[in-house]
Parts: sequence; structure tokens; C-alpha cells
Amino acid sequence: MKKKMLFLVCLIPLLLVGCGLLDREASVSLATDWAWQGVYAAYPVANAEGFYADEGIDITIDRGFGSGDTISKVAGGVYDFGIADFGVLLQFNAENPDEALTAVAIMWDYSPLTILTLADRGIETPLDLAGRELAAPSGSASRIMFPAFARAVGLDPDSVNWNSVAPELREPLLVEGSVDATAPFLDAIITLQGIGIDPDDIIAFHYPEYGLEIYGLALITRPEMIREQPDVVRGVVRATIRGWQHTIANPDNAIAVLKQIDPLIDEEVERARLDLAVERLIRTPSVAGHGFGDAEPERIEAHIDAAMEAMGLERRPDPAVLFTREFLPPLEERRLP
Repeated sequence: MKKKMLFLVCLIPLLLVGCGLLDREASVSLATDWAWQGVYAAYPVANAEGFYADEGIDITIDRGFGSGDTISKVAGGVYDFGIADFGVLLQFNAENPDEALTAVAIMWDYSPLTILTLADRGIETPLDLAGRELAAPSGSASRIMFPAFARAVGLDPDSVNWNSVAPELREPLLVEGSVDATAPFLDAIITLQGIGIDPDDIIAFHYPEYGLEIYGLALITRPEMIREQPDVVRGVVRATIRGWQHTIANPDNAIAVLKQIDPLIDEEVERARLDLAVERLIRTPSVAGHGFGDAEPERIEAHIDAAMEAMGLERRPDPAVLFTREFLPPLEERRLP
């Protein structure tokens, strides 16, 4: 009798699950593309506020080590979702069509790719970069896409001299005068200010402001997730968008959540970094019209064209694989506060 009772006790939860009467959380993982900074607060915020739990999702969120690394780990199944640069994703899909990943929501409507210089270098326009020394890691997205930017402004891409440096040396070399400009993300402005540079002395050539309106970071996943767990993908997209909306409406709270993850962050610096990203990369005319997370087909095609030229890609990635709006909530649920 005891064995029968034990069997029934064990069987009941299985029957309830089969009948849909007992919910089971889906466990998934997500990696950002870089270290914990203000611009990545939205993801732990979405978790802390219970937005993923509302979707029946138990999520693990880790910091990343570059878009290329995150993309490789998502493709390899180490993570289910990732935050990665759309241009790097485009390159990966072109070079690895059998492992191509899909962006299911755009996080940054404008790319953060930038050339930074200082007022005393005598570089007032992008054309003044000709013959100058620029510093960036060899795999820097801003450096890789520089030929497309150069052609957009009428500059010969081969007219600049590149110095390959580690990321942490890029801004110090600029400040000490060893190079004339750097090729970082836009938020390096905050880094320069943090080491004492007057904001009025910083000159930024932000690629989207010079005709290269390419996308920035995106939420990506594998085709298998889309095919086999579409409801989970939809839930992750909805919760992530809610995380961004809550972060934008409550930035100080968002930075406080981030501080719990990494106690070493400087709240003032990371709040400034977050504000910069929101105002320059997220609150764009396109997002105002189409809502957060969406992408326009003509811009995707233009992005592919620019990347193929700049990166020397031989195969054109499939736009339908590169991005899908299938999992986006209705427009009214994607308005920014």
C-alpha cells in the first residue's frame, strides 16, 4: 500500500503538467557582450523586477567578453540568448551560414561606432583624419567598419594609419598624445571624462550621424530555440523590453541593481554611460515611429551593403535569418517612457 501511495504521489505532478495545470519554468541563459556597465543594467533589472518570471522563465545572466565571443557561445549552445553587435552578427552569418543566428529584437537602434579625438589635435571634421595616427584593437567594430564610414564622408579609408592596441590602452594613448584619434564605442566619451578630460575638448564622429545609420546591439538566439521553444523566445523578448522600459523610467534604481552585481562600479559614471546610450542610441526617430526592438528592412539591407564592402564579405547573409520581428510584442507595448 505504501509503495502504491508513493507511486501516486510521484505521478500526480506529472499528470498535472501533462494537463497544463502545473506550470514549469523554462530555464535559459543569456550573456551580454561586455562587462557590467550602465548600458547593460536593463537585463538584471528585468530579472530583479520579476519580468522574466512573469513569463515563466528562470534566467541566468552573465557578463560578456565581446560580441564575437558572445556570438560564438550562443552558436555553440553555451548560452541560449546573447546581446551582440548587429554588424558582428551580420559578419558571423555571412561566414557561417550553417550556424547563422537570428536577432529577435534590436536593443540599440543606432550603432555606437565612433571616432574620438581631442580639440588640440586639429581634427575638426572626418576629412582631417587623413594622414593621422588612430588607435584601436584589431578586432574593434569601429575599426572594422571604418572603411564604410570613410567612404560615407568622402575620405580615403587607406589614408589613416592604424595602431593595434589593447582596449584599456586606447584612451590613455590618446590623452598622452601618442595617437591622434581612437575608434571606440560612443560611451568612451564617459571614459575620457572620467580621467579628467573636459567634455568641450572631446570631439566625436559618431558613424550614424554621418550617414551610416547601422544598428547597434541586438538580442540574438539560435534557430533551434525559435523552432522548438517559440513561447520562451517570445517571453524573453517581452521581458527584456520591459526591462529597458523600466530602466529608462528609473535609471537610478537600475544602477543600484547593477551595483548589487558589481560593487566596484562607479554609480555616477555608469549613470552617465546609461544616459548617453539612451539619448544617442535608443531614443531615435525610428524607435519613436516603430517602437523599441524593431528593425526596418531597408536599413538592414543598407547595413548588409556597408558591412560587405567594409569587411570584404563574399557571401550575402540572408536578411530573413538575420532578423525577425515575429516575437515582438504589439507596438503599444514597445513605446519608451
